[in-house]
Amino acid sequence: MSKFQALEEEIGRLKERVQVLEDRDGVATKQSGEDAPIKGRSNNEGEAAAERISNDSEEIARVLTSMDAATKKLQEQIDAQVARELEEQQEKVDMRMNEQIARDAEVARIHAEEEIQGMTPESLLLNRYS
Repeated sequence: MSKFQALEEEIGRLKERVQVLEDRDGVATKQSGEDAPIKGRSNNEGEAAAERISNDSEEIARVLTSMDAATKKLQEQIDAQVARELEEQQEKVDMRMNEQIARDAEVARIHAEEEIQGMTPESLLLNRYS
């Protein structure tokens, strides 16, 4: 289970990173959009803010891709574990069924022997020719 926990922690860290980047992206957008005309910022500052936003967007895309890969890997591991557990469960069911068949066969053999022992030689001859 430690692999699952490690992947879940990684997904949590990636989600936090996305949130930080989105928050920073929102602040940069707000500053570059509202403050530039009022404070007379130059186009270079606006371009720098736009580039930061673009870089942040790329980082968000990388983080989300990484999260998707981690989630897929985690799901594959869960699927493999569930498959193993189902196989083990089926093996136990098959084993119990085979044991029950063996017990039933032994009971049938004992009943047949008891029936044969209860027969007299005359009844055996009569059953043979009837």
